[in-house]
Amino acid sequence: MKMKRSILLALAAIVFTAVGVSAQTPEEWQASDARIAEMQELSELPKATKLASIDGLATELHDTAMGTIKITESLKSLMQAPDLALALELSEGIKAEATALSDAVQKVEAVLDEVKGIRNPLQIASATKSVNYSQKAIRLVGEENVFHAKVIVGIIDSLQGE
Repeated sequence: MKMKRSILLALAAIVFTAVGVSAQTPEEWQASDARIAEMQELSELPKATKLASIDGLATELHDTAMGTIKITESLKSLMQAPDLALALELSEGIKAEATALSDAVQKVEAVLDEVKGIRNPLQIASATKSVNYSQKAIRLVGEENVFHAKVIVGIIDSLQGE
């Protein structure tokens, strides 16, 4: 458990260092709220294209985006009632969020290749909508994940400093 915690903290520290050391400003929270509002628009999946890789990517990103919304809500609650055990548990969720996003990004090239091979104009339209949905989800989840990492590191650092 101690080694796992150390690895998590090291991962969080790397992300934290990469994005800069600072407390979360009201502007950062407002930007997060705006991203969450956009992610909530992603709650409805695009129409199925009947192409497994395209539909699968959209579904994966839908699930990741909905999980990201829950993580943000949990972080807000944790800010109100800090608890180290909950913070460490939530850091696992943030790590899983980053992994899911990384996996999705790796699938984008194959999806784009599949879209290039479509000849049916109707299928092209639905595939394009699905790819646009996926790209929006990747952008929003990626930005929110960086924010999550900054917040959780700040919470854990402050709780361990007590």
